[in-house]
Amino acid sequence: MDTSPHDLRQSLADAIGKRDALRREFGGIKDAQDRVQNTIFELRTKLQAAEASFEQARQTSVTYLVDEALGQTTEARPSLRQMRSDLAVVEDELAAARDAKAVLTDRQKAVESKLSWAKSEVRSALSVVVQGSLEVTKLLEEAKALEAQLIERMAQIAYLVGAGVLFPGVYDPFTLHPFGNHLIPCPTPGQSWAFLLEKEGRRENPEWHAALTALDVDAQAPLPSGVTASASGKGGLRKMLGGR
Repeated sequence: MDTSPHDLRQSLADAIGKRDALRREFGGIKDAQDRVQNTIFELRTKLQAAEASFEQARQTSVTYLVDEALGQTTEARPSLRQMRSDLAVVEDELAAARDAKAVLTDRQKAVESKLSWAKSEVRSALSVVVQGSLEVTKLLEEAKALEAQLIERMAQIAYLVGAGVLFPGVYDPFTLHPFGNHLIPCPTPGQSWAFLLEKEGRRENPEWHAALTALDVDAQAPLPSGVTASASGKGGLRKMLGGR
């Protein structure tokens, strides 16, 4: 049973929603990591100050005991117990912040892995929507019809060349065929399309590029309704075949 275009679009919408939710979660974790890192920096600074204060108080306490033993008047003796307690509190807070950072790092890795799969699911769902669309069906049908017209005209030219009334070089029958080169003598289908695009100077298609970009964020974005490429240059197939 064929899946309806509506169901395909809904599957894409679900995939986009899942991906975008993971993106938001990933962004939230990144923000949390930044906040924890700032906390760690502040606690390090606070710990350094507390350690310096404790060391100074310890030295002051030694001086106090010496002066007291000599019967000299001294200032009030600092409470090392309280300062040691305050220092321990900062150390515990710093350790907790570092643990929080480790937890967030692990969570980030987990979400990043899920996000990678979610992006792949969006690409797959988008591809299914495009492949099953009426717009692409029309595009393929039109391309095949033009191919049939091209073959029929080339057969006529070939007959005239064979009859000796046309010079063999009047038309190159392989102009549009993406042959490989010495580096890739037998190109894969993907490489063949790349060679053809390079030869015909059609690497970009603004209309389809805009459509696919929109479809990546909006599952209901429309696709181009017709072929609008101009028939210019040596790739002017439609013009050569009498198309508009």
